[in-house]
This record gives sequence, structure tokens and C-alpha cells, in this order.
Amino acid sequence: MEFTPHNGKHAVQRTVFAVFFSETPLSRPLTKSDFDKASKTISTLPGSRSFQAINIEINEDGPRQGTKDTGLQLFLSEPDGTPAWLLQVAPNHILVECRIYTRWEYVWQLAQSYLSEAIVAAGQVRQSPISITRLELVVTDRFETSSSKYSLSSLLKPNIMVPQKVFGSGPAWHAHLGWYDEKQPRTLHNVNLDAKPVVDKQEDGPWQVEIMHFQRMLLDVPYVGGDTVAADLEARFFRMHHENKSVVSSVLTEEMSRQIGLLGDH
Repeated sequence: MEFTPHNGKHAVQRTVFAVFFSETPLSRPLTKSDFDKASKTISTLPGSRSFQAINIEINEDGPRQGTKDTGLQLFLSEPDGTPAWLLQVAPNHILVECRIYTRWEYVWQLAQSYLSEAIVAAGQVRQSPISITRLELVVTDRFETSSSKYSLSSLLKPNIMVPQKVFGSGPAWHAHLGWYDEKQPRTLHNVNLDAKPVVDKQEDGPWQVEIMHFQRMLLDVPYVGGDTVAADLEARFFRMHHENKSVVSSVLTEEMSRQIGLLGDH
């Protein structure tokens, strides 16, 4: 039984870019008005909402639990309400999520603009430049097949991340591995592979294999977001992008790697 990439020419189902600040959080949640009204990039995210966190206060009457606004989400939704693009600004990080991946160049261009403009807006709220301590990139690839009677060897090849045992353990399985690379800045890699029904608990329907590659780049010397923030982000995220391509191609068969264009810049 053969597998097909989630999006035909490529398999990327979800990409997340994240920038984390120093330990000092923002003094208040951002609002949409904090962004430059002339910004054409932010205007492509018409939806907005605040998100809340549980807040526990302890006083002489004992603990009291409530909720309070902690951040802002700007988004562009699909017809079914699912966010196609999401920008989230929290007290200690900025996150951009894309669920309509096409090519890296296009997706990164938008993500870079969202991140850069949010960093500037957060710096204005804090009234000082943002100190960035770590970056994260999460890429989830999905491959689908019509039933549980699939041939895993048509998609994956055994290696250190895909143990031989999963090729004979039945349709549902999981494998994971984590490591730090030796390059500077130091980067944590975590790879999770899952095989499961496309619809939860419907084992007689189509199945999918997901490859989730998480990277966390730790900046030994935090840098301050300024005029060069866009270029600084590009250099670091491009490195993680190429690491992701290398990891995914190392677990896929040569035929599937060629089919989804891992030899090109996708």
C-alpha cells in the first residue's frame, strides 16, 4: 500500500516559528493598535482575539483563582474556521504558525515579516529593545495511505531514528529521538514519528504517518532585536530549515524524498 504526501507535491502539514524573550515579560498584553497601522503585512491577518491564562492570587483570605488576558492572537482563517496563519504574542514569546505551506521562500517571507513587526511592537510596549534568548522551529510532515495494510518500507527506511522493530509491529507505532548538535549556537533536536488512523479510533479507514521535527536554538549571548533583526532571524531560521530537510530526507526512502523535492529548496 503506497503513501501520498499530505499536500501532493510536499508533505508539510504545519510549520511553527517561535522567538523567546529574556526572563523579563511584557508589562501588558499587546493589542492590534500597537502595530503600525501602515503595516501591509499585519493587515493580512484580519482576525484578532486575546487569550487568557489562569491567574492564582494568594492573600489573607486564601488562594483565589481567576483568568486574565495575557496575550494577543492575530489570524487568517480557512473557510472551516481553522487558522491558516496565526501570530501569537505572549508575555515571553512570539509565535507564528502556518498551516498552508507552499514553498519555504514564500512561507518564510511572511513569517519573517510577522515576527519582525511583532518584535518591534513588543519593544515599544516594553520601551526598550527585546533581548532574544532562543529560537524554535517545528515542522510536521504527514503522509497518508488508504488502509492499515500499508507497506512502511515504501515510505521509510531503517536508521537510528526509525528502528527496525516498527517495520513489523503492526500499523500503529511511535518512535522518538532527541540530541544536541555540535554547531554553535547549540541546538536541541527532537524527532517524533507516529503512525495512526487519520480519524481517531477509526482503524478500518485511512492511516497516516507523521514526522514532527522540533528544533530549539539556544543563544549563548542573547541578541537585542534592532534594525538587523530580520536578517538575524533569516540566517538562523535558514540553518534550522536546512537541518530539517536533512533529518526528514534521512528517514524517508529515496523515492519519496525525490517526490517531495527535498533535493530542492522547498
